[in-house]
Amino acid sequence: MVFIDTGYHFHETLSTRDAVEAAYDVNLVTVRPRQTVAEQDSAAGPRLYERDPDGAARYAS
Repeated sequence: MVFIDTGYHFHETLSTRDAVEAAYDVNLVTVRPRQTVAEQDSAAGPRLYERDPDGAARYAS
């Protein structure tokens, strides 16, 4: 199972991910962007996902 951790998930989402991993025999792989949210904010300004959703994608890969 792949979980894409964008750094913007609600606490409840992360708790559900952790509960699934604990309850089921799954191989959970967490994928994170190259930059943290703070690094992306520093490079492109805060809340890039609101201003330029397509531009935000280049920071995620």
